Amino acid sequence: MQKLLQKATALFTACALAVGLTALPALAPEAQAATTKATTTKASTTKKTSTAVMAKLKLRWSLKANKKLSITEPYAGVGAKKSTIVMKNYKVRVSKNKAAYKVLSFDVVRTLGWTPTKKQVHKIMNSDYYVDTDSVGGGIYVAVVDRTTGKSLAVSGNKQKVTVRSSEWTFSNPTKMITDEDRCHSLALWKKSKIHVSITYPASYKGLCIGVGGYNKKVETKADKQFWQGKTSFKNTSFYKNAKSKNGKKLNSYWMRVQ
Repeated sequence: MQKLLQKATALFTACALAVGLTALPALAPEAQAATTKATTTKASTTKKTSTAVMAKLKLRWSLKANKKLSITEPYAGVGAKKSTIVMKNYKVRVSKNKAAYKVLSFDVVRTLGWTPTKKQVHKIMNSDYYVDTDSVGGGIYVAVVDRTTGKSLAVSGNKQKVTVRSSEWTFSNPTKMITDEDRCHSLALWKKSKIHVSITYPASYKGLCIGVGGYNKKVETKADKQFWQGKTSFKNTSFYKNAKSKNGKKLNSYWMRVQ
């Protein structure tokens, strides 16, 4: 499963003269308690701050079903370009196969937000990245994460006893074939891509978080790969560390906490 979610990076490849083939509101301190000493009239307030990794990160907790969200994806030669992501068909039900378990399922649909110009096609397909990899770049991801550790749950044998399954990514509606200024290269990109995700988890488990986002770098870092393997926290990835910030929040990903 982690491989399928990780391979969301390879949404687009392209070759000359061919069509491209290819996790709630921001969490405040969770609890605070006021105590009054019998010997004084002054009240003292003690704030209890969550130790959960995901609660400490500067994320946007605004992911919810059917809400259109804007992201960017990094393309060879032309930089970050816009796309939109929507979580659809969100459902939670009691598991029929495992007692005291629930099953959460949803689709993620990504829609291309731009169409390359002739000049951009030239830059993309003459870039060192494309020449070396035969990929134009881009990339989105779906992350299923434990709130306490910040680690991916899309790995087998995790101690939270969560199972994550998904379909293959599907692609549709290619853009019109665009030929560059020199008529040396032509390129088309898929406008739509879609994946179905199913998560089975203990009904008593309260740490399930889901995130969707766009890549900030064309090439995954060592920490990114370790995250997909369940070895390191989301906070160490380029998906978080290399995201731009606005109003104190990291951009390019959206999250929800499953209650």
